[in-house]
Amino acid sequence: MKTIITLLFVLILTGISHSQDKKKVGLGMSIGTTTFYAAANQTPTRLVFTSIYLPIHISDKFKIEPELGFTHYTASSDYSDQSNTGIKFGIGFFGKKPIEQTQVYYGVRLGIIRESEDYSYDGYGSEKEKSTHKFIGPAFGAEHFFSPAFSFGGETQFIYTIFDTGSSSFDLNSLDNRVHLFLRWYWN
Repeated sequence: MKTIITLLFVLILTGISHSQDKKKVGLGMSIGTTTFYAAANQTPTRLVFTSIYLPIHISDKFKIEPELGFTHYTASSDYSDQSNTGIKFGIGFFGKKPIEQTQVYYGVRLGIIRESEDYSYDGYGSEKEKSTHKFIGPAFGAEHFFSPAFSFGGETQFIYTIFDTGSSSFDLNSLDNRVHLFLRWYWN
């Protein structure tokens, strides 16, 4: 994990130093959705989450985009309750193609999710778990520039997640589609 964080930090600093003279650096925000199965009731649940991004346009054809995300959900059944909080650290690497005032981009997002889960069982006590999950997948999107400093866009992701279940005899992986709406502000 320290290696991933160090690599992300070096990539961010490299991108900023290359982009300071001539390219755009910005701050972005997204709201997105995904489907997951809550352990408390095992029914598909649509989860809404938010992330903050630091888009760094390295060149006219390439950008990187570090990400910090947050999610929280609760689920209940007749016999148990579940609460989950997750923090996501990620980065995206994208090729891009300008089409008038719109930029289409395509690439990959990867990172880790630190998760804390609390379970309580009626009459049987409670337990807490902490875990780290890894994710990777292709992402495609477009952002339309209303001015040189402001854009609105959308992105779809096909994310493969490897969940750390804490058990050597039980593996849990998922493949899901995520959809995001973005606002990005740029300076430079």
